[in-house]
Amino acid sequence: MSEAAITHQGTASVKRHTDKRKSRYLWYSGWELSPFDFKQVVCSVPEMKVNGGERESVEIEECIVAYALWRYDAITVKSPVKPPPLRTRNIDPKDLDSEVLSLFFPTRSILYQSDDQVKDGHPDAARIKTVAEVDAAKLVAFCSFVKERGGDLNPATASFTFRKEQPDDPRWF
Repeated sequence: MSEAAITHQGTASVKRHTDKRKSRYLWYSGWELSPFDFKQVVCSVPEMKVNGGERESVEIEECIVAYALWRYDAITVKSPVKPPPLRTRNIDPKDLDSEVLSLFFPTRSILYQSDDQVKDGHPDAARIKTVAEVDAAKLVAFCSFVKERGGDLNPATASFTFRKEQPDDPRWF
């Protein structure tokens, strides 16, 4: 094989790899909680110190901040279980101050290539849309971690879902 052919092949493979990495989005699969259920979890964990545990008067924003701080603390003390990052889904996706519809905890991700990846029949569809053993295990581990901290997270309140998101979006906590 000539040097030109080797160079061309090497360039093409690098270019393909670079093109894939240019995607600003990932498909995330994971668990979602309603704002009500998220408040229940946050208010049940004494370490989160949200309004003395009074669920009725606490705002969702307070719970999000409390969770983010609690997660940061767990990471910095090198806890055996790292609470997952949190992403809000707002009624108006462009307005961070709009009503929060759900709170999403990703368990895994794959590179976004197109919206076709989630259409039935696409090779990636089942991998993105179907609960895998690792997803169930991460939910169980997170529920156990919350329980060890004196809180309560009922796994039945979480629903499995997927989303196309930017990893650097400001709504990741």
